[in-house]
Amino acid sequence: MKIQVLKLTAILLILVVILVSCKKEEKCMSFVTIAQGSLNVDVEEVSLQQGIVIKTQKEWEDLETIMDGMVNFSETEIDFDKYQIIAVFDKVRYSGIWSIDVISITEHSNKIVVKARAYSLSGSTSPTVISRPYHIVKMPISSKEIELRYI
Repeated sequence: MKIQVLKLTAILLILVVILVSCKKEEKCMSFVTIAQGSLNVDVEEVSLQQGIVIKTQKEWEDLETIMDGMVNFSETEIDFDKYQIIAVFDKVRYSGIWSIDVISITEHSNKIVVKARAYSLSGSTSPTVISRPYHIVKMPISSKEIELRYI
């Protein structure tokens, strides 16, 4: 029950941030979640946050291969003439239950800014849980530079 309340609170917070995140000189861009969750990872994995921009079928297939069996994608057929994929990964978390959300994508005159936020879904810690939260979204294609900001 507590986790459901935390999830609902997080969703409401994200909606508020999205609604107020675009300024006049920015254009809010739409995006669709393709997959979100947490990977169970080995301690040897790199623990830094990172984002990946996927613009080709080959890059998409490479990501699908790496994540095979660990992720349920809501769609796997992407038209890369119309869309690109943004995959954000949080750092490796060694305890607790964590998630990461793409909270906004805004287009500026010279770049596109993707904002992501990681947050804890539980107040307790569990030393046996090692995970790496991720959020993979589809957005309209653009030739502009993608800047990822973790907030």
